[in-house]
Amino acid sequence: MTGQPSGGFVADPAGAPPPQVYAPGSQGLQINLGGDNTLNNTFVLLPRPPVTWPHRVGVAPPVAHCWQERPADLALDAAGAGEVVVVCQVMTGLGGVGKTQLAAGLAHRLWDTGGLDLLVWVSASSRSGVVTAYAQAAADVTNIEDTDAEQAAARFLAWLATTA
Repeated sequence: MTGQPSGGFVADPAGAPPPQVYAPGSQGLQINLGGDNTLNNTFVLLPRPPVTWPHRVGVAPPVAHCWQERPADLALDAAGAGEVVVVCQVMTGLGGVGKTQLAAGLAHRLWDTGGLDLLVWVSASSRSGVVTAYAQAAADVTNIEDTDAEQAAARFLAWLATTA
Protein backbone atom coordinates (compact mmCIF):
# COMPACT_ATOMS: atom_id res chain seq x y z
CA MET A 1 0.00 0.00 0.00
CA THR A 2 1.26 3.43 -0.75
CA GLY A 3 0.44 6.65 1.14
CA GLN A 4 -2.91 7.15 2.78
CA PRO A 5 -4.87 10.38 2.30
CA SER A 6 -5.91 11.99 5.57
CA GLY A 7 -9.38 11.06 6.69
CA GLY A 8 -9.84 8.16 4.27
CA PHE A 9 -8.92 4.61 3.43
CA VAL A 10 -6.63 3.40 0.71
CA ALA A 11 -8.10 0.53 -1.20
CA ASP A 12 -6.37 -2.81 -0.89
CA PRO A 13 -4.06 -3.48 -3.86
CA ALA A 14 -6.12 -6.59 -4.57
CA GLY A 15 -9.19 -4.36 -4.85
CA ALA A 16 -10.87 -5.47 -1.61
CA PRO A 17 -13.07 -2.78 -0.03
CA PRO A 18 -12.20 -1.39 3.42
CA PRO A 19 -13.65 -3.45 6.27
CA GLN A 20 -16.98 -2.51 7.78
CA VAL A 21 -16.80 -2.09 11.54
CA TYR A 22 -19.75 -2.01 13.93
CA ALA A 23 -18.86 -0.94 17.45
CA PRO A 24 -21.86 0.51 19.33
CA GLY A 25 -21.00 2.47 22.44
CA SER A 26 -17.32 2.74 21.55
CA GLN A 27 -15.27 5.81 22.37
CA GLY A 28 -13.08 5.07 19.42
CA LEU A 29 -11.90 2.11 17.44
CA GLN A 30 -8.85 0.99 15.60
CA ILE A 31 -9.16 -0.34 12.08
CA ASN A 32 -6.22 -2.33 10.82
CA LEU A 33 -5.75 -2.63 7.10
CA GLY A 34 -2.68 -4.56 6.20
CA GLY A 35 -1.10 -7.06 3.96
CA ASP A 36 2.38 -8.04 2.94
CA ASN A 37 3.70 -7.02 6.38
CA THR A 38 2.17 -3.55 6.09
CA LEU A 39 -0.07 -2.29 8.86
CA ASN A 40 -2.02 0.94 8.58
CA ASN A 41 -3.85 2.16 11.67
CA THR A 42 -6.73 4.57 11.48
CA PHE A 43 -8.28 5.94 14.65
CA VAL A 44 -11.86 7.09 14.41
CA LEU A 45 -13.13 9.14 17.33
CA LEU A 46 -16.81 8.49 17.83
CA PRO A 47 -19.01 11.00 19.66
CA ARG A 48 -19.75 10.26 23.30
CA PRO A 49 -23.32 9.20 23.95
CA PRO A 50 -25.19 11.70 26.14
CA VAL A 51 -25.28 10.91 29.84
CA THR A 52 -28.35 9.12 31.18
CA TRP A 53 -29.69 9.97 34.62
CA PRO A 54 -29.32 8.79 37.29
CA HIS A 55 -25.62 8.31 36.59
CA ARG A 56 -22.82 6.57 38.46
CA VAL A 57 -19.06 7.15 38.15
CA GLY A 58 -16.81 4.66 39.90
CA VAL A 59 -17.89 1.60 41.81
CA ALA A 60 -18.74 1.71 45.49
CA PRO A 61 -17.55 -1.43 47.26
CA PRO A 62 -20.26 -3.86 48.32
CA VAL A 63 -21.40 -3.71 51.91
CA ALA A 64 -19.88 -6.58 53.87
CA HIS A 65 -22.34 -9.42 54.47
CA CYS A 66 -21.56 -9.25 58.19
CA TRP A 67 -22.11 -5.47 58.43
CA GLN A 68 -24.09 -4.44 61.47
CA GLU A 69 -25.99 -1.18 61.40
CA ARG A 70 -24.54 1.44 63.72
CA PRO A 71 -25.85 4.70 65.14
CA ALA A 72 -23.68 6.49 62.56
CA ASP A 73 -25.72 4.83 59.76
CA LEU A 74 -28.92 6.29 61.19
CA ALA A 75 -27.29 9.71 61.67
CA LEU A 76 -26.14 9.78 58.04
CA ASP A 77 -29.58 8.68 56.83
CA ALA A 78 -31.25 11.39 58.93
CA ALA A 79 -28.83 14.04 57.65
CA GLY A 80 -29.73 13.15 54.06
CA ALA A 81 -33.48 13.02 54.63
CA GLY A 82 -35.80 15.95 54.19
CA GLU A 83 -35.27 19.23 52.46
CA VAL A 84 -31.67 19.91 53.49
CA VAL A 85 -28.95 18.78 51.10
CA VAL A 86 -25.89 17.24 52.73
CA VAL A 87 -22.95 18.84 50.97
CA CYS A 88 -20.17 17.02 52.78
CA GLN A 89 -19.69 14.41 55.45
CA VAL A 90 -16.21 13.82 56.88
CA MET A 91 -15.44 10.54 58.59
CA THR A 92 -12.18 10.01 60.40
CA GLY A 93 -10.72 7.11 62.33
CA LEU A 94 -8.08 4.46 62.36
CA GLY A 95 -7.87 1.92 59.58
CA GLY A 96 -10.29 -0.98 59.85
CA VAL A 97 -12.98 0.72 61.93
CA GLY A 98 -15.51 0.76 59.08
CA LYS A 99 -15.32 4.22 57.46
CA THR A 100 -15.47 2.83 53.92
CA GLN A 101 -18.29 0.45 54.83
CA LEU A 102 -20.25 3.30 56.41
CA ALA A 103 -19.84 5.44 53.29
CA ALA A 104 -20.56 2.52 50.95
CA GLY A 105 -23.69 1.63 52.88
CA LEU A 106 -24.99 5.19 52.59
CA ALA A 107 -24.13 5.35 48.88
CA HIS A 108 -25.92 2.06 48.16
CA ARG A 109 -29.00 3.02 50.22
CA LEU A 110 -29.35 6.38 48.50
CA TRP A 111 -28.74 4.89 45.04
CA ASP A 112 -31.15 2.00 45.58
CA THR A 113 -33.95 4.29 46.80
CA GLY A 114 -33.54 6.77 43.93
CA GLY A 115 -32.22 9.44 46.25
CA LEU A 116 -29.35 10.39 43.94
CA ASP A 117 -29.06 11.75 40.42
CA LEU A 118 -25.27 11.39 40.43
CA LEU A 119 -23.10 9.06 42.48
CA VAL A 120 -19.35 9.58 42.19
CA TRP A 121 -17.30 7.05 44.14
CA VAL A 122 -13.67 8.05 44.48
CA SER A 123 -10.88 6.24 46.25
CA ALA A 124 -9.09 9.14 47.89
CA SER A 125 -5.82 7.26 48.35
CA SER A 126 -3.96 9.74 46.14
CA ARG A 127 -4.51 13.16 44.65
CA SER A 128 -4.04 11.82 41.13
CA GLY A 129 -6.77 9.22 41.78
CA VAL A 130 -9.21 11.93 42.83
CA VAL A 131 -8.31 14.11 39.84
CA THR A 132 -8.70 11.17 37.46
CA ALA A 133 -12.12 10.24 38.88
CA TYR A 134 -13.29 13.86 38.70
CA ALA A 135 -12.03 14.08 35.12
CA GLN A 136 -14.05 10.97 34.23
CA ALA A 137 -17.12 12.45 35.90
CA ALA A 138 -16.60 15.70 33.98
CA ALA A 139 -16.39 13.84 30.67
CA ASP A 140 -19.55 11.91 31.52
CA VAL A 141 -21.75 14.79 32.66
CA THR A 142 -20.52 17.55 30.35
CA ASN A 143 -19.91 15.32 27.32
CA ILE A 144 -16.54 17.04 26.80
CA GLU A 145 -13.35 15.00 26.49
CA ASP A 146 -10.30 16.77 27.82
CA THR A 147 -6.67 15.73 27.55
CA ASP A 148 -5.79 17.70 30.70
CA ALA A 149 -7.17 15.86 33.75
CA GLU A 150 -6.64 18.87 36.04
CA GLN A 151 -8.69 21.08 33.73
CA ALA A 152 -11.41 18.43 33.44
CA ALA A 153 -11.55 18.01 37.23
CA ALA A 154 -11.91 21.78 37.62
CA ARG A 155 -14.73 21.72 35.04
CA PHE A 156 -16.49 19.01 37.07
CA LEU A 157 -16.24 21.07 40.26
CA ALA A 158 -17.55 24.12 38.41
CA TRP A 159 -20.40 22.04 37.00
CA LEU A 160 -21.27 20.82 40.50
CA ALA A 161 -21.35 24.42 41.72
CA THR A 162 -24.00 25.31 39.13
CA THR A 163 -26.33 22.36 39.69
CA ALA A 164 -29.19 22.37 42.12
